[in-house]
Amino acid sequence: MKNVLDMFRLNGRRALVTGGAKGLGQVIATALAEAGADVIIVSRTLSDCEAAATAIRKTTGRNAYPIAADVSRAPDVGRLFRESTSAAGPIDILVNSAGINIRGPPPRLARRIGMPSSISI
Repeated sequence: MKNVLDMFRLNGRRALVTGGAKGLGQVIATALAEAGADVIIVSRTLSDCEAAATAIRKTTGRNAYPIAADVSRAPDVGRLFRESTSAAGPIDILVNSAGINIRGPPPRLARRIGMPSSISI
C-alpha cells in the first residue's frame, strides 16, 4: 500500500509563488518543491528571489526559477507571465502570498492606504 502522501505528489507540476522569497511564501514554495513541483519564486527584489531559489534547489533538488516582479503593477504581471511560462512552461499552481505590511493605528491606516492598495496585491 502506498503512503497517503504519495497521492499528493506534484511531480511534473509547476507552481508560481508570489511573495515566495521570504517568510510564509518561501515556506510554501519549499513545501511545493518537496512535494515534487518545480517552482517560480516571485518577489520585488531579484536578489531575494535568487537566494530563495538557490536554497530550494539545494534542499529539494527541484528546479526553482527566480523572477523579480511587483504584482501590484499590471506591466510587471504581464512580464511575469511571459517570463515564467518561457522558463518553466505552463503554470499548474498559483499561490498569491505577496502582501503589504504597513503599520499604524487602524483609523490612520484606513485613510492612508485605502482598500484599493490592498486589493491590487
